[in-house]
Amino acid sequence: MWEISRHPNYFGEILLWIGIFIISTSVLYKEEWAAVLSPIFISAILLFLSGIPLLEKKADERYYTNEAYVAYKNRTSVLIPLPPACYGCLPRPLKCLFCCEFPLYDNKGDASEKITITKDLE
Repeated sequence: MWEISRHPNYFGEILLWIGIFIISTSVLYKEEWAAVLSPIFISAILLFLSGIPLLEKKADERYYTNEAYVAYKNRTSVLIPLPPACYGCLPRPLKCLFCCEFPLYDNKGDASEKITITKDLE
């Protein structure tokens, strides 16, 4: 799975919560529709707060100088499982809009700055 998605476990988690909500829609009445907040909350946490951003930052800091990692990151979808050949040729705006490849996951500048600062200090 990690060949077609960098975070397939988070994709599964989000799908699970959305599925549970969809299954429950037949019995929801009035204020019970607030249950839609659960999959929205989980998705927001994984996409913007503690899930993917932290892992992407840590991986970028650790492996960004590795050319194989950079190639893997450029051809592999961050969340939605897609064939690398299809994902690799998509333009950046489409990746952001349809594949959840948000700019906050790109820590190239942070990693290169830290490498430069560390080399300058030595």
